[in-house]
Amino acid sequence: MFRMVVIFLIAFPVLLGLSGFSGSQEEPSSGKDETSEVEIRKLILNLGHADFRNREKAMTRLEEIGKAALEPLYEAQKWKNAEISQRANMLVSTIEWRVLPSKTVNGMQFRLAVEKKWPVPRPGEENKINILLDIKNIGDSIYRIFPCGIHVRLTDSKGDNVLSAGGNICLCVPWYSPPLKKNQTFSIKLEGTLAQRPNNLRFRVMDSFMTCWGVENLNKGTYFITLSYRNIMEYGTDLVGPLWVGGVETFRQKVQIE
Repeated sequence: MFRMVVIFLIAFPVLLGLSGFSGSQEEPSSGKDETSEVEIRKLILNLGHADFRNREKAMTRLEEIGKAALEPLYEAQKWKNAEISQRANMLVSTIEWRVLPSKTVNGMQFRLAVEKKWPVPRPGEENKINILLDIKNIGDSIYRIFPCGIHVRLTDSKGDNVLSAGGNICLCVPWYSPPLKKNQTFSIKLEGTLAQRPNNLRFRVMDSFMTCWGVENLNKGTYFITLSYRNIMEYGTDLVGPLWVGGVETFRQKVQIE
């Protein structure tokens, strides 16, 4: 009995020490995050400061903050202050390339950029949905991009296809991106719209060649959008620099219709 008491008295402080060590590994409280948010808001306001040096300092600091600054910067892109919105656009592009998922094929880096929340418009109105396939040349070869060959897929939370359309259109008059050198970027823009009709919620997307796809009778909820790009051949010989030929399926993005 005496031996059991001695063992307990020795072990108990050790257990307390282990408990204290485990607690020291926990994440810090959310107070720091709140302070960071306040700092980010002030920095965004400084993007429009009268002093050019303060604007540049704010740009540098926001780029250092990185991912945590993205959501406030998305909002700042829509501000009426032209200086702030333009600088927010530049920062979003720079930060997203660094922190968001991407895929690389044959020296080209691809990334899907799409708004995560799709607000339901008022009856008879429609909201624009920005959908971009951003492409960055990270290799040494100079390429042009043919902005066709986009495939759009929208699935519901169960994984069932709601919309699946697109692909190469060989009959259209080809046009290309400027020659892309190393670290230069190009975006294939899709014009998406979410429209509220009587008893009907409709999503449409149009590519660079005015080809339109759509789906009706959508409901509020969670969806996943996936963009893939495939260019199987060169469509001309008068290019400055060869056309990039290949294909990639981007990371799918979760979106919320609410």
